Amino acid sequence: MSSLKAVTGVTPDDYSSGGEPEKYGIMAQLYNLQKASSFKVQGVIEGKNVITLIDTGATHNFIDEELVNKQGLNTEALSGFRLKGVDDSSIKCNRKISNLRIMFEDYELNDEFYVVNMKDTDVILGFRWMKSLGEFTMNLNAMEMKFESAGGSVVFRGICEDGTSESGTRVVSLKRMESLFRHDEVEWAAECFIMSANVSSFKAVAVLTGSEGVCGVVNFCQDVTGSTTVNAKISGLKPGLHGFHVHAMGDTTNGCMSTGPHFNPHGKEHGAPEDENRHAGDLGNVTAGEDGVAELSVTDSQIPLSGPHSIIGRAVVVHADPDDLGKGGHELSKSTGNAGGRLVCGVIGLQG
Repeated sequence: MSSLKAVTGVTPDDYSSGGEPEKYGIMAQLYNLQKASSFKVQGVIEGKNVITLIDTGATHNFIDEELVNKQGLNTEALSGFRLKGVDDSSIKCNRKISNLRIMFEDYELNDEFYVVNMKDTDVILGFRWMKSLGEFTMNLNAMEMKFESAGGSVVFRGICEDGTSESGTRVVSLKRMESLFRHDEVEWAAECFIMSANVSSFKAVAVLTGSEGVCGVVNFCQDVTGSTTVNAKISGLKPGLHGFHVHAMGDTTNGCMSTGPHFNPHGKEHGAPEDENRHAGDLGNVTAGEDGVAELSVTDSQIPLSGPHSIIGRAVVVHADPDDLGKGGHELSKSTGNAGGRLVCGVIGLQG
């Protein structure tokens, strides 16, 4: 029978933030929940106690720049890498540590960390680390995480309600996480994402109806990183490209015309899915073959199924013509992509 090791720490008293480094790193996933989605434990880096935030909203790991400098930790330079907020503001991240060792009592962690100026917390462990664990369970009400390691079962627990560790170290209130990632007048939003042993994603579906002979189904699945994968199959289309968007309203009382404009919570111009300046609902085109069938599978970070900018209750619309992705020079290019009439649409609803 494997031994049981408990790593005790502290719990925050409000909200948390997270991040996703790729070419751009997302430093906040917004989910507007009422309970904390993270907790803190105490680890050790080269003999120094460090406060570590375990955060289900962060897909990668981060370490405080001041801690790195004080400890003289070896880093690697990064080029062309930025941390990006949900409002599309960003700051540059210049360094990372490819293999940092942190001890949590008998449990040893070795992983990659991105160096950022966090001020009030030392380390954030995100989904990159969680994924390496394989199966694990997390009870956010009990502030407890369990997983198996080579040495046996490990339990991480957050235990102190007053924001202090057993050693008396003050831990940042997560009410202050909004200011935790401030740098060069960039203010990071900080809300939270919840994950448990039973809920690791959100799912939704839209059934497309409208023009005679055209129909389809669009499935959405949001994973724990906050990105949403869209799988669509539409039949009865004219061969070629057709604009494919999320529109702001789920109102179909006047057919697809009453679904409003493209979903655009940040007040941007129309663009391609890969553009920085785009509507959140800009998903580009679907391509119908000679048989009139179009299939699409794409993952996007701007169409969450939960939080203040959720697309639940909004509508998916397929257009008669190609979307010029804001680059066609037409008077409608920067608002609709000049994608023509609305063929079919469907309201996006949550699935159980």
